[in-house]
Amino acid sequence: MKSRKLCLSAFVFLWFLGETVEADLTKEKADSLFQAAMGQVGRAPVKESLKAFEHVLKADWNYAPAHYEMAKLYTSLNTVVDRQRARDALDKALKLDPENVTYQLTMGDLLWVQGLWLEAREQYEKVLKAHPDNAMAAYGIGYYFLKDFLKYQEITHYDPDVEGIFEWKWFAEEDRKKAVFYLERCMEMNPSFRDAYYQLGVLYLESKQPATLVRIAEQLLKQYPGDKDALLFCALGYQTTGNPEKVYALYAEAIKQMDSEERAMMESVDLIATKEEQKQIGRAGVPRQEEDAPKSWLDSPERDGFWRRQDPLFLTEFNERRMEHYSRVAYANLCFSQPSRGVPGWRTDMGKAYIKFGRAIHKNAQWPNADAMRSPMRVYPHLETWSYEGFQVTFLNWDGLDGWRFASARVFGLGSLSTDPSLSVFQSKPPRYVDPYRDKKYSLPHQIAAFQEGDSVRVELSYAIPKDRLKMSESKGVVELKDGFFLFDEDWKEVYQKTIAAILKEPESAREDSLRKDYLLAQREVYVRPGPYHVVVEAMDKGTGSIGTFREARTFSFSDSILSISDLLLASRIETQKPSPEDRKDLKVVPNPLRTFLRSEAVSVYFEVYNLTQDASGRMEYDVSYRIGRPEKKEVDPALFAALDLPEAHGRVEIERVVQEEQDKPERVWERSGGPVEYRVRYVLPDRNRISDQVERIERGAKGTEIAVTARYAGERKDDLAYLQIDMTWMPKGVYKLTVRIKDMQTGQVAERNELFRVIE
Repeated sequence: MKSRKLCLSAFVFLWFLGETVEADLTKEKADSLFQAAMGQVGRAPVKESLKAFEHVLKADWNYAPAHYEMAKLYTSLNTVVDRQRARDALDKALKLDPENVTYQLTMGDLLWVQGLWLEAREQYEKVLKAHPDNAMAAYGIGYYFLKDFLKYQEITHYDPDVEGIFEWKWFAEEDRKKAVFYLERCMEMNPSFRDAYYQLGVLYLESKQPATLVRIAEQLLKQYPGDKDALLFCALGYQTTGNPEKVYALYAEAIKQMDSEERAMMESVDLIATKEEQKQIGRAGVPRQEEDAPKSWLDSPERDGFWRRQDPLFLTEFNERRMEHYSRVAYANLCFSQPSRGVPGWRTDMGKAYIKFGRAIHKNAQWPNADAMRSPMRVYPHLETWSYEGFQVTFLNWDGLDGWRFASARVFGLGSLSTDPSLSVFQSKPPRYVDPYRDKKYSLPHQIAAFQEGDSVRVELSYAIPKDRLKMSESKGVVELKDGFFLFDEDWKEVYQKTIAAILKEPESAREDSLRKDYLLAQREVYVRPGPYHVVVEAMDKGTGSIGTFREARTFSFSDSILSISDLLLASRIETQKPSPEDRKDLKVVPNPLRTFLRSEAVSVYFEVYNLTQDASGRMEYDVSYRIGRPEKKEVDPALFAALDLPEAHGRVEIERVVQEEQDKPERVWERSGGPVEYRVRYVLPDRNRISDQVERIERGAKGTEIAVTARYAGERKDDLAYLQIDMTWMPKGVYKLTVRIKDMQTGQVAERNELFRVIE
C-alpha cells in the first residue's frame, strides 16, 4: 500500500514537472517571437508587424505584451474598424495584467482617439487615484479640461427662459483652472515632460496671458535649450506685449532649429501669394519631404522679393509682415493641430483661415442642439464664426473638440456667397494684414525727377515733411528724424539704401514763405543704372513716432539715339549761379514737392533735352511749347499735394475742382460742362542767348486768352537744359496739367512730358 502511494506521488510530480517544462518552453518560444516582432516594428509595414505578433499569440495566447503591441499598431492605422480592434486587444492585455499602469494609460489614450472624451478622462482619473504620482495621468486630465476650456470660452446661445443670450464663459473659466492645476501637477512630477509645457502654453496663449506664456516657455528652454516650440511660444508671448526686436530674434532662432520640412512649412506662402507670385517663387504649396525643400527654394531671391515688397517699414531691422506670417503659422500649428489624427495645424481648415486672415476681430461659437420635434430627430453641430472687416467664416464640428472644418462664408452686404468657402473666401478675398504702423503713417508729398547722366540716370528726389507731425524744438527750430531712402529693382532686390539720423533745421527763407512755412524740405540725389525701380522713402520723427512715407514704381530710362526729355522738375524758384548757365550745377533749384502754389507766386520749371540733331555746321535748333490745361479726374492723386493720413491716402479724397461762375470778368473763362477750358497765364522765359527771340510765337484762344507759347532754342550742344517761370496771377484755383513739348527742327522728332500742380488763393 505504501509503495502504491509512492508511485502515485511520483506520477503526479512528473506530470507537474512536464507541465512546467512545457510552459517554460512555450514562454521561451513566445519571448523569442516577441523580441523578433519588436525588432521589426517601425521598419516593416504595420500589417507585417501585426502578423508577427499573431505568431507570438499562437505560441502563447496569454502573452499580454503581444496584445498590447497589437493594440498600438491597430491604433496607428487610424480607421474606425482598426480602433475597435485596438480596443479589443487592449481589453485582453488588461484582463491578463490588470495592474499594468502603462496599459491603463494607453486605454485612456485610445478612448480619446475614439472620441470618447469623458470616458478617457475618467480612465486617467482612475489611474491617478491609484497612482497619485503618475504624471501622464495628470497630463491626460489636464488636456481634457484644456480642450473643454477652448470649447466653451466662445460659446453663446439663446436661452428662452431668460429671453436673452447665455454665455458659457463661467464654465470655460472653471475648466481653465482645472487644466492649469493638472498640467502644473504633471510638470511638478515630471519636469522634463515637454507636452505639459506646450499645453500650458496654448492655455496661456488663448487666455491672453502673454507674461505667463513667456515664463512657461523660458522654463522649458532651461530644460531643453533651443526647443523650437518653446521658442515659438516665447515669440508669440513677446509679440503680444510689443517687443519686435526680441520676437524677430526668437523666430530666427526657432527656424534655425527646424529641419528642412518644418522650415518649408514656416516659409510657405501658398495661402497668401497669388498664383503668379507662387510661379515666380518657384512652386506652389508646401514641400512634404526634406529633399523637396532645397535651400535654393527656401532662400530664393524671388521669395525674398515677395516678403520685401510687403514689409510695412524698412526703417526697422526686421520685416513685420514676414514676422506676422511666422506667428500665424506657429499659432496654427500650436493651437489647431490634431495629434490623434496626425494632422498639423497648418493643414486644418481653421489653420488655413488663420494663416491667411489672422486673428479674428470677433469670435462666436454656437452650442449644438437637437430638434426633438422632427422625425427623425435633427441634430445641429457646433458652429464657430470668425468675423473680420466685411466678411465672416464659419466652421462646424460634431464634438466641439477636434476636426473643425469649413461650413460657410459670408461677405457683408452680399449675403451668403457659397457653402464652400475654400473657394469663395480663399480665392476671392485677398490675404488680410493690418499694418501695425497704420495709425502713425501719413503720405509725404513728393517729387521724383530723373535726368540722363552719361550711362547712368541722376534721380533728384524731394519731399515735404509737415511740421505739425513733428516734435520740433521751439528754441532751436530743429527736429530729429530717422530718414530712410530705399531703392529696389523690379523684383524688389535691394539696389540702394541709406538711413540717416537727420536733424532738419527750418531755413530762414521758409519762415517768410506764405505756403511752405508749415513744411520742412528734404532732398536726396542718387545715380542709378537705367531700368524699372521701386522708390521708397520713410521719415520717422523720434519725438512723436509719426512716419511720413511714400512708395512709387518708376522706370528711369532714356534713349541713346532719339530725341527725349527729362522729367519736369517743379520748383519754388530757380536762381542762376552765373550768366548764361550751361549746366545743372549753374542753377540753384529749390524744388516744390507740394506742387502747390499761391496765385501771387510763380511756378518754376526745370528740364533737360537729350539727343538733339546737329546740322552740317554743328548747329542744333528745337522748339519748346508750353501749355496749361485741366487734367483728367483719374490723373489727380490727392497725396501729391498734401500730407494725408494713411487711410485717407488709400481712400478717394477728392481735390476741389473750382468752376468759375463770374462769366463777366474778362480775365477768367467760364468752364462749360464737358468743354475745354483755357486760362490766361504768362510764361516768363529766361534771358538766354540760345533763345531765338525772332521765332518766338504766341497762340491765342477765341477770347484772347493766352493758352500756349513756343520758344525756339539754338546752339551747338546735343544735350541742353531749359527752365522758365509761369505767372498765374489771373488763374482760378484748382489743379492743372503743364505739358512741355519738344520738337527737333532738324529731324521733326517730338518728345513730351506732363506734370500736375495746384493753385490756391
